[in-house]
Amino acid sequence: MTRFSRNLTLSALFLTLAFSCPLAAQEPPFQYGAYANLILNFRHRIKADLLHARMEVSREDDDYRAVITANTTRFWDSIYSVSDTFSCRFTPDVRPVDFIRNVHEGDYWARALCTWNEDASLLRLQGDKRNRPHRDTTYTDPVMIRDLINVIFHLRTVDPDELMEPKPYLMI
Repeated sequence: MTRFSRNLTLSALFLTLAFSCPLAAQEPPFQYGAYANLILNFRHRIKADLLHARMEVSREDDDYRAVITANTTRFWDSIYSVSDTFSCRFTPDVRPVDFIRNVHEGDYWARALCTWNEDASLLRLQGDKRNRPHRDTTYTDPVMIRDLINVIFHLRTVDPDELMEPKPYLMI
């Protein structure tokens, strides 16, 4: 995976989530059915769309499921194809339940499934990457471990005054 494609994917991910809803301290600032679309384009002598990204929040039992998909456009697929999906399931109080990562960028691919215990202090990570053996690892910590999407949704529910107090934060 090249630095360009990694930056492109992360940019799409952060921009999609950053502009999807305002920060709030009381009720969750997101709801079932909320979505945001983002189109990254290239302008240098020609104008062409590079990547389409979509974030959507859906219902799964009593939990939220936030899914982010990012795909290069048909023209750029012939040069360097990107097809990424990130999916996070979390409870109404924004505790992570599971996280799925499915990345295909050029010749590189990676898949990961993360599952948490009830209080989100124990994380099981099962992952595969191109040219690497299967990985099955368990992480434990007294502080809640969060994935990237869960961090962003959690921060949007925090009272801004609470952000001034330093607290430990673990992210995978």
